[in-house]
Amino acid sequence: MKWKFKHFALLTVLLVLACAKDSPDPLAPSDASQHDQTDLSNFETTHKRGAVVQHAQLGPFMPAGPFGGPTNLLVPGTFFAPTKGSNVHLLRGKNFIQFQMHTTGLPAGAYTVWYIIFNNTDICTTPNPAGGFCGEPDLFGDETAVVWATGGIVQSNGVGNFGDRIRVGEERSETIILGSDIDFPLTNPAGAEVHLIVKYHGAASSDPDVLYGQTHTLLGNCGENDGANSFDGGPGFGIQCFDPQLAVFPPPN
Repeated sequence: MKWKFKHFALLTVLLVLACAKDSPDPLAPSDASQHDQTDLSNFETTHKRGAVVQHAQLGPFMPAGPFGGPTNLLVPGTFFAPTKGSNVHLLRGKNFIQFQMHTTGLPAGAYTVWYIIFNNTDICTTPNPAGGFCGEPDLFGDETAVVWATGGIVQSNGVGNFGDRIRVGEERSETIILGSDIDFPLTNPAGAEVHLIVKYHGAASSDPDVLYGQTHTLLGNCGENDGANSFDGGPGFGIQCFDPQLAVFPPPN
């Protein structure tokens, strides 16, 4: 079985779907990257003008890591759970999916948001601890994609507002994994399972070029001395930015 890769730094994405804390995980890099196991399986689905709208919870995922040097702003090991008022909605149209996210409890800084799209849940084998049908072993499935959604800056109030629409047939340069049976990230908007990952890239830079990397790439400002409270992914993976929050949308019933 083969996969098409458009980026070699995959560990952070892999960890999004990691097994529960008490299960051995050969990919887990360190205690600092242990995951919150909040159950996010309280979903609500409505139908509106031929489209399906899903409402899901955001939850904490990874704690701040120890790497980043003297400019780190966060205490390693700290989780960042959303506070009251956080919500995320996924709209499934005929040829697209679209989300709107309002979240709270984030540390100030620069962020990216990533889709993990399991276009065919019938081939998933391992449910995710946070809810949904697809887990870590399914990440490299033939119809799975990991792709950049959007990015932005969160101010000191901890509020993040993010949104994006991706269409069937749309290609994006920052596609991390593309399954061998698909030519673009989204092929099944009605039936795909969608995970949304919020990734922290440190304090927002005043340098436009650095800030672009912080809001548009997987590893922007994530180095050992870049001040992003990153973690060590181990041999072959290196230093990675951490993912403070996530949301999971299984296929609608």
